Amino acid sequence: MLEMEMDHCAMWAELFEIHARAHKVVDHIIPQLGKEKSASTDASFEMWTILDSTVLQWIYSTISFDLLTTIMEKGSTTMAA
Repeated sequence: MLEMEMDHCAMWAELFEIHARAHKVVDHIIPQLGKEKSASTDASFEMWTILDSTVLQWIYSTISFDLLTTIMEKGSTTMAA
């Protein structure tokens, strides 16, 4: 659990990146050249949205309530969070 008071952000980030790589969604948290968000007219947009929502849920579920209230906003994406 990532908390504001604790100084273990780098460890949390590394573990989160490993988790994202294992599930092949690291492009949702680390920008990749040539791998941009799908356009809303693109056939893969729905899948991109589902995957992004999943990763966003992972972030929300692994941070403290104090941090959650600072980043959570309607319509947010994983990259924005």
